[in-house]
Amino acid sequence: MKRTLLFILAVSLILPFGASAGTGYGSGVTVEQATSISDIFARPDLYSGKTVKVKGKVVDVCGHRGCWMDLAGDKAGETIRVKAEDGVIVFPASARGREATVQGVVETLPMCQEEALLFRQKDAKAKGVPFDPASVTGTESALAIRATGAVIE
Repeated sequence: MKRTLLFILAVSLILPFGASAGTGYGSGVTVEQATSISDIFARPDLYSGKTVKVKGKVVDVCGHRGCWMDLAGDKAGETIRVKAEDGVIVFPASARGREATVQGVVETLPMCQEEALLFRQKDAKAKGVPFDPASVTGTESALAIRATGAVIE
């Protein structure tokens, strides 16, 4: 009986430290249902202006001020930019490679032709596919999430 009680005590002391919920940023994540990043890309008009919760692996973080991070989607080569208001949420560089859950508003960001060219060039390089600058013929738009809260595991 004494061994059983000691075992239960030991497990109860260890579990809270091993079952970390991650580090929270901003106002937290309260949306119950997660939306897949690929669904946002497939139906941007449905999600634009809406508050969503997404999950993904952090593939890049702003090295200057931590004001943004890119999350990998559920499809290969798919990432979405998560932007925070400067100074309100600061994503740590150590988040790179870790899992994150983010809550925020989906935004459609217009880009001039020059911005679209740079964006597509970077995207092609990240995906390891060839890029033809002539394929960018005008303005475009990109999707992003304006973060209000996040949890990084």
